[in-house]
Amino acid sequence: MRVNTTGTYTFTSSSTIGDTYGYLYQGNFYPSYPSYNIVTQNDDGAGSGQFQLTATLRSDITYILVFTTYTQQQTGSFSITASGPDYVFFSTQIIQTTTGKK
Repeated sequence: MRVNTTGTYTFTSSSTIGDTYGYLYQGNFYPSYPSYNIVTQNDDGAGSGQFQLTATLRSDITYILVFTTYTQQQTGSFSITASGPDYVFFSTQIIQTTTGKK
């Protein structure tokens, strides 16, 4: 995700798939190290189990917005509303992680 103009942006989730979580990363996202590169995170800031993230973003940096749910393997439709001083350019990346027992 990139922004056209440096400034403060807000991202709000909307879905019917349950309790959502949002995480915003600068540069890269490493599932094995979820606190590395984190800008902000939120659980229920928009109410009704939806997240709301607000952060000052720079136009010369790429960001990754991670959308996930409290319950594992929960899927369904969702949308993200972005607001701020200018355009936000989204691209989709699907990051799958697996957990296993030995």
